[in-house]
Amino acid sequence: MRILREWRIIALAIVAAITVFSPLSTTTPLIVVSAIVFLASRPLRFRFDLPAILATAIVFFSALSALWSISIPVTFSAAVTSGALSMYFIVSRYVTTTRLQLGILASGYLAGCLILLGRLIELRVSKPETIRLNLLDVNANYAGYAFVAGFGVVVLLTAAIKRSKAVLAVLSVVAILLGVGIVMAGSRGSFVGLALLVVWLVASRLLKRPPLWAMVIASALVALTLAVGVIDRLLPVVENVLGRPTGTWSGRLLIWPIAREWWLEHFFIGSGASTLAVANPMGIGAHNLILELGTGQGIVGVALFLAFLWFTFVKQPPLLVGSFIAVSLASYLTGHWDLAPAAWVVLALFSRADLTTRVNAESTVARQPEAAID
Repeated sequence: MRILREWRIIALAIVAAITVFSPLSTTTPLIVVSAIVFLASRPLRFRFDLPAILATAIVFFSALSALWSISIPVTFSAAVTSGALSMYFIVSRYVTTTRLQLGILASGYLAGCLILLGRLIELRVSKPETIRLNLLDVNANYAGYAFVAGFGVVVLLTAAIKRSKAVLAVLSVVAILLGVGIVMAGSRGSFVGLALLVVWLVASRLLKRPPLWAMVIASALVALTLAVGVIDRLLPVVENVLGRPTGTWSGRLLIWPIAREWWLEHFFIGSGASTLAVANPMGIGAHNLILELGTGQGIVGVALFLAFLWFTFVKQPPLLVGSFIAVSLASYLTGHWDLAPAAWVVLALFSRADLTTRVNAESTVARQPEAAID
């Protein structure tokens, strides 16, 4: 059977599922499975492209920051995690060369979402008095971010596979279940992401072409204003609208000023990857991609990651790039999504979104999973 010949992608898809429902146990599977798949896929034919080069550079600089880190164990741990995630990203991009393979990998991620939903339902049944559904190894925010990213994966999968009525019906059911997961997790960032995705898809449908540049510029402005703090005073108003108000965005408005001050003190190369949590009295990270990278790896780390995102998506279909931004923006700007295993699976999936536009992607027999990526 053809599906059995896709064992490499199936193995990567299984790991993708695990990153969603059990992220704390994924470092070893990410490394081991990625290594096996790579070695079984004609590694001598592999060529580094810009996304792979930049993903490697991110790991290298994270590890290098241990030389000046204020906490070498913390930085070392962050570098190992970054290495495992980048390894999976590079290998999965290398072996995913057809729409079928992209569909298998995407299905693995969605399967992980459904398993996580099952875990949340089980927790709710066993502890009905629980306010927020925090599992021992998956907190509510991670679950919410993973579920809303799943909506983006559904959009990607819809573009990648044949749109029969049966398939669309299955994806519709999956989307409904993802919505249930978002409600159960109660993460405000995931609600924002889902709303942005709906607006993006409607705008793209109404206009002649997806307004990608508008989305990119708006996202950059939001990221910049949060990083420098010019709208901090307005954020409690937004929090009141979204519900579950605390007056501080659950501590974010307390940690962000500390992070900005710390970054200014270590502006160029930071104080070591992921060390902000041990450098402030609150004992937490920045909960913001720019501030977390800036404090730990300085402006160099921020530039590397932004360049990585740019060159990963610059040649991808605008509709799918905009969908990725919509479901990911709030997760990156209000949480620790930069080192989340599920986030890097989604990055790997959308980095091969170009396969959805290749009419002959399925029929090109000569192009095997071992072929180098252009």
